[in-house]
This record gives sequence, structure tokens and C-alpha cells, in this order.
Amino acid sequence: MDIPTKCDICKCDVREASKGQNQIVDGRLMSQGSWAWMCLTDHAQYGVGLGTGKGQLFDVTTGKKVTR
Repeated sequence: MDIPTKCDICKCDVREASKGQNQIVDGRLMSQGSWAWMCLTDHAQYGVGLGTGKGQLFDVTTGKKVTR
């Protein structure tokens, strides 16, 4: 799977927005119940969290899921 580097919400490059963390969340939005690729900042504001049915964190460099 190709992991995007642009946030669907603010259109930023997550490599810059995440302060070099190179991470993006594929997560569910609070207000709509739909899903989006989000930078960490937007996920904190608009996402419902991480876990099954909520969202998953990915490393944009490796394309692998990140576990915390």
C-alpha cells in the first residue's frame, strides 16, 4: 500500500508538519464518521484516537504500521 505524505485535512506535507516524525494517521473523523489521512496535529483535533475502528499510525518513510 502506498502511504500518502499529504494530510487530507490541511494538505500539509506530514514530514514537515509532524516535526520530522514522518508519521501519518489513517483515521476516523469525529464529526463525520468518515476516514481521512491526517497529520498528527489534525488527528489530535479531529480524530477519534488509535486502535481498531478508530485509526492507525503509519511511518511514511517505510510504509509500515507504527505501534505505540
